[in-house]
Amino acid sequence: MQRDMPSGTAMEEGDADLMDLAAFHSWVCTQERRYELVEGRPRLLPLETAFHSRISMNVMRWLITSLDRNRYDLCSCQLAIETGERTVRFADGTVMPFADDESSFSAERALFIYEIASPEILQLDLGPKRAEYATLPNLVQYLVASEEAPRVLSWSRDDGWNWPSEPETVSGMSGMVRLAPFGLSMSLAEVYDRVSFGSDA
Repeated sequence: MQRDMPSGTAMEEGDADLMDLAAFHSWVCTQERRYELVEGRPRLLPLETAFHSRISMNVMRWLITSLDRNRYDLCSCQLAIETGERTVRFADGTVMPFADDESSFSAERALFIYEIASPEILQLDLGPKRAEYATLPNLVQYLVASEEAPRVLSWSRDDGWNWPSEPETVSGMSGMVRLAPFGLSMSLAEVYDRVSFGSDA
């Protein structure tokens, strides 16, 4: 679960005034911890575990070595995803078409978004974020990788540009997940490289 901002840091739950996108972007870059903006109110994100970071970097490394960097921009968790007039999310990684505008800090052109889901944020990634990301006009695929077991959930638009209500689920180190925007498949062995789940995984 995300936590509210500490008392006195900025606005409280009872405040009538809400942050707009411009105010949030100006404020959040001054903070040591990571925040998202949800309906005008900043929300503190949990600290990442070593597993979370390792899995995220495994996916990013695979994308870097597999995609044409002249066609795609690969972006880490620092790029803002504006999903509403007063809502800003930060994903673990995004892929967008390559553009010459290097000053942009928004991922409105995202084709592919992935999140690494820890137990604390699993319901957020599968619920509100999934619904919000589905409204992005160019997004083809949203992927959530579990931090607790070798398991990936994936939502991809069909040929009619419809968003599925249920994800495709791939489990086990021998599994392969299809990356629809790129016509490629990524193995879960690569996603979970150097990650041990024990005998019960």
